[in-house]
Amino acid sequence: MGPETVFVGEAASHFTYTEELAVDPWPSVDETFLFIADYERARNAPFTREEQAAAAAAAVCVRADTARLIRAVGGDIAPLALPEYAAALLQ
Repeated sequence: MGPETVFVGEAASHFTYTEELAVDPWPSVDETFLFIADYERARNAPFTREEQAAAAAAAVCVRADTARLIRAVGGDIAPLALPEYAAALLQ
């Protein structure tokens, strides 16, 4: 897998993040999958199954790292829903 799938997965994990609006800042599982699908359409070539799995794994990895950083400063990681997010993306 090349860096493209990693970058797409990382972006998919955070693309909705904002502190400016009173909405959930973290993308849902569905939004993550839709982001990846939109990217595939924009590049005019679908990812292979292996590339899709790599993008999903990158999304989970970066979300886990975000949870680690939030926890390190005493923040609440529950809104990240990491166990549910990982279970859905890493099937």
